[in-house]
Amino acid sequence: MVGPLTITVHGCIGLKDVQTFGKQDPLCKLHYAKEKFQTKVHDDGGKNPVWEQSFIFNLDGSEDSVHFSVLNKNTVSDDVIGRADVPVDRLTKNAKESFQLVDPNAFKVVVGQIVLTGSFKGKGGPAEPAAAQPAAQPAAQPQQQQQPQVVYQQQPQVIYQQAPQPQVVYVQAPQPQVIYQQAPQPQVIYQQAQPVYQAPQPQLTALNVYWNGSRNDNFATAHAEGIKAAQASGYQYIRADAKVFSSQASGTVPLNVYWSDARKDNFTCASAQGQKDALAAGYRFIRTEGYVYPSFVSGTVPLKSYWHNSRQDNYTCAHAQGQRDALGAGYSFIRDDCYVYPA
Repeated sequence: MVGPLTITVHGCIGLKDVQTFGKQDPLCKLHYAKEKFQTKVHDDGGKNPVWEQSFIFNLDGSEDSVHFSVLNKNTVSDDVIGRADVPVDRLTKNAKESFQLVDPNAFKVVVGQIVLTGSFKGKGGPAEPAAAQPAAQPAAQPQQQQQPQVVYQQQPQVIYQQAPQPQVVYVQAPQPQVIYQQAPQPQVIYQQAQPVYQAPQPQLTALNVYWNGSRNDNFATAHAEGIKAAQASGYQYIRADAKVFSSQASGTVPLNVYWSDARKDNFTCASAQGQKDALAAGYRFIRTEGYVYPSFVSGTVPLKSYWHNSRQDNYTCAHAQGQRDALGAGYSFIRDDCYVYPA
């Protein structure tokens, strides 16, 4: 979409309180591409600040989201309370909506809601309602338009009630149905041939991402045993991140998961370097989660590997939101580990 987007920042609801003494003084910063704006500071706004300010962005199609950060104004430096990446198409409906704010250091922790209204007048947005033409017509015209309505309403009713013959013809001529019922041989032939064509086609299954806040551990799994272990250990389901083969297809390699007792960390990888790093760091092999391509194949996307030093956590993801969350939480990109199909 290209054109002017007007965003009204109304305020926040249930904002996390980061002020030790007294009430916090929230403000909101928002940016799209190179354009940046900031609301006024709501002194003592606390958990429910109100701004009611509007800003106009010139969309150029370079990004698909507008980024919002809510901060607490301090003398030395402002503390970031929460952030939200709102898709542009959610802000073009001229409707007042609430969006979740997440902790910038723990992107799965919700710290409040920001209330926004967006209005888009450019190209590629929602269609605008047609202008009210009756207001420009003479007062006498609506009365003259009633006559065609009477004529068209009466004629179809009389014709269709007096001519039901096509229904009788089709009811009395069911022969095509009898012919197809008496000739099921083509169906039998194709049913018997299905195993020949389906046998070499492995099925795709979802690669799911889970998170455990007490362990600070991200876990990517596609295996039923992995999902069961994640749920039993208190992991929270985040999203279906990608798709992998449940059995080995031509040209694929195993996607393995490793575990470190010392770090309490799951590490999912397929590359030779990733497996070498896992074993060198004392990780032990758990299982093969599925099968992936070691290099690019048409229709696939890279499964990226990230590392957070203070959390001692390996994070594997292919989804764009997962990559944004990783970088926003301070993870470092390591490598494109392998290639998978998008979820």
